[in-house]
Amino acid sequence: MSGIAFAGLCIVIFELFASQIVGMFIVEPETLRLGTEFLRICCIATPVMICNFQMSYTVQAMGKGLQSLLLSTCRQGLINIPLLFLMNHIFGLYGIAWTQLLSDGITLIISFALYQKVYRELTASAQSQ
Repeated sequence: MSGIAFAGLCIVIFELFASQIVGMFIVEPETLRLGTEFLRICCIATPVMICNFQMSYTVQAMGKGLQSLLLSTCRQGLINIPLLFLMNHIFGLYGIAWTQLLSDGITLIISFALYQKVYRELTASAQSQ
């Protein structure tokens, strides 16, 4: 919950001060405009990203390292990279900016499904002992 609360705070700060933050690194007006828009888009993925990290850590703490590795690999490799190509092809530059949110959303669905499976297995194993 604290991770999600911190993510919410960061989103508010980045939304309110996006142009100032990007302006610390970029001065060209058109690039500054695009950078500001992309920062705002990318920040939306932060709470979903936090949930994915928590799910991966939880599954790992349950002693399921392979499943945790799968979740981490899904997020950046198996889902994100193909989506970058697809979203760029369909929506262009803005598609790339929205890819992180979409990738994290898909990974979150996979994370919850995998968590439920691991939890049921551990519960059944504990009850049989």
